[in-house]
Amino acid sequence: PSVHHKDVVAKSLVSKYPVLKSESADVPQAVWFYPNGRGYGKHGGKLHYHIEYMVKKDKKQVRHSKAVADAAQELSSSSDPTTSSGESDSTDLADTINKLKFVVPSKESYKIIRNDWIKTMTMRNVIRQKNPGSYDELIEMFPLSTSFDGLLIDLDFVEMFPSATNGIEDWNALQDKIVQKFNHLQTTVCDHFIRSLLIIREKNPSRGVKRVNKGSQKIVNLLERVLEWINPEDDIDQFAAGYRATDSPVLIIKGPMYSAGETYIRIGKRVFTSGSEIQNGFFTMIKAHYFFNLKFEPSLSNFYSFFLSEVFHVAKPSTTVNGFMLQLK
Repeated sequence: PSVHHKDVVAKSLVSKYPVLKSESADVPQAVWFYPNGRGYGKHGGKLHYHIEYMVKKDKKQVRHSKAVADAAQELSSSSDPTTSSGESDSTDLADTINKLKFVVPSKESYKIIRNDWIKTMTMRNVIRQKNPGSYDELIEMFPLSTSFDGLLIDLDFVEMFPSATNGIEDWNALQDKIVQKFNHLQTTVCDHFIRSLLIIREKNPSRGVKRVNKGSQKIVNLLERVLEWINPEDDIDQFAAGYRATDSPVLIIKGPMYSAGETYIRIGKRVFTSGSEIQNGFFTMIKAHYFFNLKFEPSLSNFYSFFLSEVFHVAKPSTTVNGFMLQLK
């Protein structure tokens, strides 16, 4: 159905059932359905998830899904056995997880979501350790992980690495040094952030990776498997489903090659928005590797080592990165 017909349906439902009305005055009914919606029919959850949440809330006895109940029970049983509130804690945790499943993501609900998100951090750690790379299970149990442009992924990263820096200040200083030191490289790229990524990629190759033939006339994306550009009119879900270059997370940008634009993070065949700031989207994409416990692309190990060691300070630099840093001094 067209956006017009979806708008008509949404307005009709709200007219008949005022309780479904959006809490946010600046959210039109049409926005309740959008291309990257999480539910069947590409709806945004403003109706469907709200209805499900109200139904569950209204029932005196909530029946939790087996996966949530089992995971909550396992986490509870692994805690201190001398405490007598294990069963109660398990129920409370399952309630919070289900609440997060059906709450409607919005600016108004973010504060509550953030508090509940932090409470369920230990549950996500259990899933990450038990089933490495099981992003489907994490997204299914915590669908909000793909909301708020990846902001909740950033929260988990901070919890996982308390001593990590946010990377912005360190990166700004490093970017200036890189552009000044290698001012003869990638001069046709106007965006300083993308230009810096290209230089880092070129100066930190991984062993065994084939180099691009400079004599080739073919237009090659030198940041392939890290950043991918598509036409603004292309369907992002279709592109993500057919992408085969790597199984690791990738940042997709809508726009001409080596330019900024709306960004999306691809995890497997799933894709979610990460805002219009390419730098924030790129950093969130790196953090998504840890959030979903996914391995970095082997052929880009030195490239990512630079950011993990020099920007976020969560890993030791590789020998190649050490050499690159010496050149910047």
